[in-house]
Amino acid sequence: MQVAALNPDVSKWDVKDVCKWLESRGLKEQLKVFKDNDVNGNLLLRLDKDTLVQELRLPETVALEILDE
Repeated sequence: MQVAALNPDVSKWDVKDVCKWLESRGLKEQLKVFKDNDVNGNLLLRLDKDTLVQELRLPETVALEILDE
């Protein structure tokens, strides 16, 4: 899945778009967490490391990788 197919305005992404983006980044194992928590593009842009680690229970290395993107 190529990110180029996604709207460049991340805030307009729905949950499916976020999942496409995660998959394109090799983070397929995180899809369920993002789907279960209805993380759309607008919410994705507002997530910080503490929320990713404490609320979504992602490993810190994965949280940092997501934030770096």
